[in-house]
Formats: sequence, C-alpha cells, structure tokens
Amino acid sequence: MIDIDVVELVAHAPSPQDPVMARLHEVAFRPDAWLPSDLARLAAMFREEASLGEIAGALGRTIRAVSTKIYELGLRRGTSRQWTPEDDALLMQHYPTAAAGAVAGLLGRTTCAIYARAGVLGLTEPQAPLWTEWEDWQLRRAYELAMPTHQIAVVIGRPHSGICSRAGTLGLRHPSHQPDWEASEMARALELAEAGLRYRAIAARMVEEGFPDRGHDPLGQMLRKLGYGRGWGRPWTPEEDDLLRVTYANGLSTAPLRDRLGRTKWSIRWRVEELGLRHPKPDGFRLGPVWSDEETAHLKATYGKVKPKEIARQLGRDLRAVYQRAFALGLKTNRHRDWTADEDRAIALAFERNVSLGALVPIFRRDLAVVSKRAIKLGFSFKQRGRGTSDLGSDPPSTVAGLVAALTPGPQRDEDA
Repeated sequence: MIDIDVVELVAHAPSPQDPVMARLHEVAFRPDAWLPSDLARLAAMFREEASLGEIAGALGRTIRAVSTKIYELGLRRGTSRQWTPEDDALLMQHYPTAAAGAVAGLLGRTTCAIYARAGVLGLTEPQAPLWTEWEDWQLRRAYELAMPTHQIAVVIGRPHSGICSRAGTLGLRHPSHQPDWEASEMARALELAEAGLRYRAIAARMVEEGFPDRGHDPLGQMLRKLGYGRGWGRPWTPEEDDLLRVTYANGLSTAPLRDRLGRTKWSIRWRVEELGLRHPKPDGFRLGPVWSDEETAHLKATYGKVKPKEIARQLGRDLRAVYQRAFALGLKTNRHRDWTADEDRAIALAFERNVSLGALVPIFRRDLAVVSKRAIKLGFSFKQRGRGTSDLGSDPPSTVAGLVAALTPGPQRDEDA
C-alpha cells in the first residue's frame, strides 16, 4: 500500500497554459498584489495545517484568492484536517468539471481525500476530464521511479486503465516492462516446446540458460503468436483422441471432459479441429432437443410480438434456447428504433449548448450508452469536450421536436417557424 502522505512525486507549479490555471489567473501590479512576505506567511500557515478560511482571515484576503495562490505555488499536503464549509463549497464547484488532481491542488489535499469527500457529499463525475499538466508531470516521474502503476493511480487520482492508456499516449515505457523477444530466445522456446516440455518447465529451463525470466503465461502467448499450439501444454494421447471421437459420434457434451482429462475448453476445441470432428446433429451441442420445422415457424411468427419468456413456455423450452435459436435465425425484436433527423439534430444542438447527454435520455427514451454511441458516430465527442453541466430547466420538453425547439438559438428558431 502507498503512504497516504505522498501527495505528489515531483513538485510542479502549473504554467499559464494549464486550463485550470487559466481560470485562476492573477492580475499583476494591483494594489492588493501578493508580496514575498504574504507568500512566506501563506506557506508557513499551510504547512501548519491551517484551514483556507484561517489563512484568508490572517492575510485579509478571500478564500478564492488563497486557494488560487496555493494552486499557483504548487503546494500540497497529506492532511487529516476536518473539512470546512468553505472547502466543501470549492469541492462542489470544481469537482464536476475538473480533474481530481486539479481539485486536490486547489484545496491543498491528496486526490484520495478529494475522492473520499466527494463520495460523502454524493458528488459524481459522469465523464473523465482531460489530463492536466500536473498529472502528466507526475506520470512521467512515476515511470522514471519504476513505481507500480496501481500506486501511480492512487497518487494522481485516475483509474489504473487510464494510467496505462495515458502512458501509451505519451510514449512512456515502464522500466519493469520486459524487453522484446529476441530471435534466439524464440527459437529456443520453440525447440523446448516441440520436445514436449510444459510451459512452466520451458520457462524455468530458459532462465537457467540465461534468458530473461518472463513467466509461463507470456511464454505461451508468444508461442501461440508464432503459430504453435498443442492444447493445454502437453501432447494428446491416443486414448484421449478416442474419447473425443466417441463423444462427438454420440452427440454428447464435451463439458465433462474438462474435469476428466484436466484440459480447458480451448484445448478441447483446438484438438477437435485438429481431428476434423463434426457434430452429427444439425444443431450441435444445443440447449434442448433439435428444433422442428413447426417450432421454428412458430418462433418466426411470434418473435418480436410475444415476450420471449412466453414463447419459451409455449414451446416448452429454456429461455436461453429461444434466444439462441432466434439469434441463429437472425430474428430481431424491433426494439431498436431507427434514429430520426430530429434526434440527430438534438444531439448536435446539445453539444453546442453544453447540455449533457443524460438530459436527452428521458426525452429520447433510449439508454444512455445508445445515445452516447450515436453521438460519437455523428462526430460529437461529449467526453473530449468536457462534462456538460447545463440542464433543460425545471420544465424540460417531453418530445424530441420540443427539445430541438428549446435548444435552437432565437434567430434560427424564428426561421424554422
């Protein structure tokens, strides 16, 4: 576990190009400009765990000005100090639109503390914000220190998958990442595999011979990429092949063979293909008896009009069998409506007006994931734009046409009328 006092891996004061810094820009040469003595006192009180309100009162400044200067100076601390109403107000203001690391910089706390307090207050973040300059600095430094990626995620305040994705975008390579396979190493692994050794034994043998310790899983993946395959890592015996032939000849399930032979389903499938076995029945290893022509006709006539559960009851079959047969026949329930021109226009207008996709869902009567996919297909990435915070007011429209009218700017709305 990472020490909670670790709040950043390298000190970094944001540049004026930073999006958060741009919103908090301090005007120079004002009568209330920050003097060196003010900055020294602020830093001292900050290190002494004083709250933002206490610092603001001592310096005769607003909480906003104090938090801005703390952010500009790059001050952070691992603190257990109680949250004040002023802290909560700043958190609620910035959490929905800024990265957790940026909010932590504003409040001078760790990203863990930000996430914990946001959970207590019931705050949510529907979309991931763009990466900030501070986060990129921490990520680069963490990779230089060979820090485990799951610990980097704790420091920066991003999910593990986000850390790996961003590192790939920046072209970072973790020091613990194994070097690429050499031709001599692959040739030796193939040689040992063809000799009948299991993957664990091959990995151990190659370490003894001076090759890198990669483990048996990466070894197996490399061999399969080279086109080498042999089931579970040990040769199939004639008795096992005979059992497979009998199983297929009698139309039985291969599931019991996994425990009896100690092999995975993928190993069995590979061997079946090698032996050229085919199931004698048209439906293969189906759920229930073979479908008759009458049952198939009944399914085609009722699917999409009658609930699948009722069709299963009428045919005396398992619900999964009904879904499987309908999929094989290419039947659809017609529940996925075609997108209309008004819906596409509403998505475009919502993107322009900074309205979130969640506000469109009850009007479209579609799932959020479906609406999001449609928006991406139309070229509107709500995620890259940032979180939409605007809503449709206390009396939102109930139809798509009303939604388009509500989102259309005044002059355009008059032209449409």
